[in-house]
Amino acid sequence: MVEVVQKEIDLLRRFSTFTPSYYGIVNPPSTPPSIAADSAWLLLKDTTASFMTPCVIDIKIGMQAFEPGCGEEKQGERAKRASLLEDEHTYSR
Repeated sequence: MVEVVQKEIDLLRRFSTFTPSYYGIVNPPSTPPSIAADSAWLLLKDTTASFMTPCVIDIKIGMQAFEPGCGEEKQGERAKRASLLEDEHTYSR
């Protein structure tokens, strides 16, 4: 078990060179109607700051199309949308 945990730690350290630094969780500075008042955001390093014209891709990996704890209605909507895309083998938004 200890060997498995150490392998996971080593793998995560190697991945860390490709991910932004994590600074904690913050509340949004203001809450427009589209953002829930009790929402929280991850505070990450701006990895695009040194680029003049950065291009960013947001890739989702996995089959679950909704966040834990969301309502059943939202889960149903997301599951329906995901099932429409299953035959395409790719998903982008």
